[in-house]
Amino acid sequence: MKLGRLWLASLALAGLTGPAAGQAGSSFADAARLGTARYRDQSVAIAAGYRPMGPDAPGMGRHWVNPRLVVLGSFAAAEPAVLTYVSVDGRPELVGVVYAIPLRPGRTVPDGPVGPESWHAHRGTLDDEGSMFGHDMAGVTGEGSGGVAVLHAWIWQDNPDGLYRPDNWALPFVRTRVSLPEGASGELLRSAAIGFSLPDGGSKFLLDQLTRRWQLSGQQLDQTSAALDACAFSVSMWRSVHEPFSSPLGDPELQWLAETWRGCQGQIGRLLPDHPAGPASPP
Repeated sequence: MKLGRLWLASLALAGLTGPAAGQAGSSFADAARLGTARYRDQSVAIAAGYRPMGPDAPGMGRHWVNPRLVVLGSFAAAEPAVLTYVSVDGRPELVGVVYAIPLRPGRTVPDGPVGPESWHAHRGTLDDEGSMFGHDMAGVTGEGSGGVAVLHAWIWQDNPDGLYRPDNWALPFVRTRVSLPEGASGELLRSAAIGFSLPDGGSKFLLDQLTRRWQLSGQQLDQTSAALDACAFSVSMWRSVHEPFSSPLGDPELQWLAETWRGCQGQIGRLLPDHPAGPASPP
């Protein structure tokens, strides 16, 4: 199928609402897979104009952005403005795509393939887009409200929380080829995934976010860094005992990882008493 036909098909799907929306979401994802399969080879994405931007977020991967498509602001299944990759065994794997529409005056997000509530507004840098503090998921409905409307689609890696959710907390496990138990999702998976990711760069990512969000410095920065390092070391030692993971993690393992992260959250929250809405309060 030609990309032009995929582009027209995606525009047609964008107008669907009501009972047809679920089927439209599935059809849109199928068209997106067909149109982006070539980008599973990252060299093809580079040749097409995609470039890495921002950090490698534990629950989102690394964004590869096509500036031309961002400026164009079109919404076509086969032409996402952003590709998302994670490194598995030292090689990049395409896990999802992102559609980005600049919210210029008079511009709103399409009604399909999912409702506007699945989009979120993005008004910061890509460092903020990978935030562990959650996203504004109230939906994007205002015309010309500024920033960029963003829709994630996890078409190449299943997302236990939903195809169009912004974060995919299976990714920290995917990076190390660890299987999850059937039905793992929600806050338990999120907390366990953050804990699991800490030795793999998650602690540094979170420290950078905390530092930027609350301008940490001096003793506060040192103590927060030490708390994250201690948690990362604990998880690293746990992993060294359990690796290689020859079977899916069980609920006890997920619970241990989640409780370890929650304990770290509480410690950081106590270090930042002026910020009660900080990491001790999950989004």
